[in-house]
Amino acid sequence: MIKYSLVLIHFVGLYFASLFTEPTVNVTAVLPTALASGEKTLVTVAIEKSGTSGFAKFELMLPYGLVATPSETNGASFTFSSQKAKFIWMALPEEDAFTISYYLEALPDANGQREVTGIFSYIKENQRVDFNIPPRTILVTPSQSLASNIAENETSQEESSGTQRVPLLPDNAVGCSRVIEKISDTEFVVKLSVNQNNIHGFAKILETLPLNCKAEKLSDGGAVVTADEQTIKFVWFDIPQQPTIEVSYRMNCVLPIEGQPAINGKLSYIDNSAPAEMAVTNKGMLVVGDMAQVTPAEEPMEEPARAAEVPSQPFKPAEAPAQPVKPAEIATEIADNAVRNAEIPAPPVKVLEPAKETRPAATSIPAPETGITYKVQILAAHRVVGKTYFSSVHRYSEKFDIENHDGWVKYTTGKYSDYKQARDTRERLRSSYETLPGPFVTAYNDGERITVQEALLISKQQWYQ
Repeated sequence: MIKYSLVLIHFVGLYFASLFTEPTVNVTAVLPTALASGEKTLVTVAIEKSGTSGFAKFELMLPYGLVATPSETNGASFTFSSQKAKFIWMALPEEDAFTISYYLEALPDANGQREVTGIFSYIKENQRVDFNIPPRTILVTPSQSLASNIAENETSQEESSGTQRVPLLPDNAVGCSRVIEKISDTEFVVKLSVNQNNIHGFAKILETLPLNCKAEKLSDGGAVVTADEQTIKFVWFDIPQQPTIEVSYRMNCVLPIEGQPAINGKLSYIDNSAPAEMAVTNKGMLVVGDMAQVTPAEEPMEEPARAAEVPSQPFKPAEAPAQPVKPAEIATEIADNAVRNAEIPAPPVKVLEPAKETRPAATSIPAPETGITYKVQILAAHRVVGKTYFSSVHRYSEKFDIENHDGWVKYTTGKYSDYKQARDTRERLRSSYETLPGPFVTAYNDGERITVQEALLISKQQWYQ
């Protein structure tokens, strides 16, 4: 009898102890210790939420050379941008324990140790709580095919006569690569190759040259090109959808350069509605002896194509900004160029004054923003329209701003720190202007577009239908 009484007391004690024990959130992910370049593996993440509900985010920080694609999201929205993979839930799954999974891939040009970190964020008692995942180191090793390609390049260079090559990387590297052809100690031809990798809409290559060097466009690949002192820029407002895009320019220097010239470049683009950028990979230099010119037939072919693309919008290098544009300023740059190209007709002398009068009255370019903000998008188009269009077509006479995003010219109104204020503006516009194509709330973090769910999580605000 005493034995049974002790057992009963033991279970009662466990029951009352469980009432006062705080449930804990736990996240476990099993990552590989090694990957070969070009290899892909499935990673499963186990999440124990212990009664937690509502907004949540699982964020994975990957170094360059590793990319993530979704497999099982379990109700979350997935984005991968600027080397960050994000799973975002408006409401966590009902189960206390669930799993998500993603594919982790090493890029073909990746090599060496890569550290992966992560964080699981959720809301508890109206406060954000972060569960930090211990960092994991993955060793990326060159694949057998990569080593074979490099060996073949070296062999072909040794067998060539009258030409000296620096070893080149394989042509399947994702991103943007550069090959330099040396004509003389002061003249070089630079060829850039962009592997599309699902880039859509806006893209830009900015090359910064050594001191006392200037660039001259050879081929533009459909881009708008501006060449200033010590820089050259290729800008696509809607990048051609083809596997590889090639552009080139000639670099002339005042003083001789020994070895490879120090050129710094970066590719900027829009990835999952957010600005992203990566460095241009230098694949090597080709010394071509005393060649006086490279691809002389490119110039005659280039001009008709250029004229066909922009017949009534002549390009004016003097109007382009002289300084490199930062990633956060991508949207402003697109809007500036879109306004200029759309509102300046062919006769430039007669157009400058009317453009200055009408443009501020119709639109305004948003100033740099900080923190979480919300706006209401009222229209999206492929060209810039003015105040007259809104008043005649939609009877809309309120203020609006222009931004370029994902290849579209988008029109927004208002700027709020509180989501509910933006929601109320959206509802008012829907009832007041029935012809506007479905106004909806957009969100920004330091001026960059993010999802409304993520903004609500960061700003710890409540969602309203």
